[in-house]
Amino acid sequence: MAAALASRLGLRRVPRVRVSDEVGTPLVTGMLRPSILLPAPAFDALSERQQRMALCHELTHIKRADLWLGCVPAIAERTFFFHPLVHFAAREYALCREAACDAHVLAVLDAAPQEYGRLLLGLGVSRTRTNFAAAGAPWSFSTLRRRIAMLDSPSPRSTGSRVVAAAVIGIAALAIAPLRIAARPAAVDMTIEQAVQPPAADLADATGNERLDPTSPDLVPAWPSQRDRGLNYIIFLDDDHTTMSGSTDDIQRARRHRRPGEQMLWFRNGGREYVVRDRRIVDDAIALWKPVNELGNQQGDLGSKQGELGAKQGEIGARQGQLGAEQGNVGARQGVLGARQATLAAREHRLQTDADRRAFDEERRQIDREMRELDGEMRALDVKMREFEEPMRQLDKEMQVLDKEMQVLSRKMEEEERKAEAGMRTLLERAVATGAAEAVK
Repeated sequence: MAAALASRLGLRRVPRVRVSDEVGTPLVTGMLRPSILLPAPAFDALSERQQRMALCHELTHIKRADLWLGCVPAIAERTFFFHPLVHFAAREYALCREAACDAHVLAVLDAAPQEYGRLLLGLGVSRTRTNFAAAGAPWSFSTLRRRIAMLDSPSPRSTGSRVVAAAVIGIAALAIAPLRIAARPAAVDMTIEQAVQPPAADLADATGNERLDPTSPDLVPAWPSQRDRGLNYIIFLDDDHTTMSGSTDDIQRARRHRRPGEQMLWFRNGGREYVVRDRRIVDDAIALWKPVNELGNQQGDLGSKQGELGAKQGEIGARQGQLGAEQGNVGARQGVLGARQATLAAREHRLQTDADRRAFDEERRQIDREMRELDGEMRALDVKMREFEEPMRQLDKEMQVLDKEMQVLSRKMEEEERKAEAGMRTLLERAVATGAAEAVK
């Protein structure tokens, strides 16, 4: 799989691919001879399509030489560790780097943003962030939300644009407004793609009707197992909203069969395409996803609150940046005075007359006065800088509370989507078995 993707991306050499129990997310490491490390249990749980997308993301990092470019913010963080905006700029660079790779995967594999978003949700959050490795999973829940939101806004792919972006990231950090995810009403734009075992043959389906045995020869499609996620479907709610598990190509194919304003169900399985116009089945499909929609709206509201907190953090960060610039100016002036003091000290042994000594002493006193004034300015700026520390800590606490609430909603969303996925399979089996599903290809 890696060899095929490397050829498609134009890589001259296929990197080593290793499986490890000691990593929690797919990542690239190694400057001279990059290697891709895959988490043993997590990667195996992904479908083949998701594995392909995850590998393509890591190979894109190698194609873009992201480990080498990542040295710039890494060195900056360690050199200017005392400046808060440097850490902020480094985080923004890492986020934009991942978003650019995400966009490239969508283009190369013709994947839908919803499909790729499910992969990001499946990978979860990796709490460790490093500039000397490129990891596939986000390092925080806020980063995960921003990466999902950025799937519809591809980053520049050219080398020149990336170099320019890296050069201005520190300045741009002052103007960056936090992005948020807003759930569309009555629509599910993203689901957590989890492997779900089909219900037993003797269970009832979502409408209470007896479900046919999926192994029966009367059932036309062979329904995929956990490892074969070949079932794609699209529910047209209205002209603007859909619930889907598929790609952009699937949407285009489905729209060819839809009548204006019609609520319709389209699905593809095993190379065959079907259309369902039976109102009861379409309503049942919509009902299956209603709990997911409601949780999505709650996540949207919570994301709005997080966006407001992020905006406040950005305002405080901008004011801290202004104070930091003033501190830098004072520091530069102190450096000039320090150079004058060194020059003055070098002249002291060459003094010959009392007039020279008096002039020397006067200049030294003047430099000392100016240095004391600058020390006072620096202390005053330090006091102002410390005034922002408590508000920032308070905002961080509030953000952590919201993050925990988002985690709870995410777990509920995962469970509801498992139920909805299983219910959809049962519903589509019934549609085919009863003839409500019309084969269109």
